[in-house]
Amino acid sequence: MSDSAGGGSDEPASTLIGSLVAAFKERLAGGSKRKRTQGGPARGSKGGARHKDKSHADDEDAEEQAELDQEVIRLESQPACITGGTMRDYQLEGLNWLLSLHQRDLNAILADEMGLGKTLQTIAFLGFLSLVL
Repeated sequence: MSDSAGGGSDEPASTLIGSLVAAFKERLAGGSKRKRTQGGPARGSKGGARHKDKSHADDEDAEEQAELDQEVIRLESQPACITGGTMRDYQLEGLNWLLSLHQRDLNAILADEMGLGKTLQTIAFLGFLSLVL
């Protein structure tokens, strides 16, 4: 395929992506800052010990939730790395949702109608993480 079919050079985007990937690899090499309580199985795993004592599991979940509530990052305006435009309220809400999931070590799929800014939300999310890492 020729470069004209692609619509031009992707060099600035690939440079940004390369720097974000390097920052994430560096973060992963340093290990996670969050620790699981009691060394139990990860959330969603089939650990038998966690299911034996429901009241103990509920206490652990309440402690984890209290810890997470203290760490919540909520952006009131768009990150400094996003220039050349203004994010809409629903895009900022989507960015905050992605950040809250990241803080809880959860995976998700960002999906909505076409043209509402999923790409912008993802770039803002990655850009914000690169600023705070």
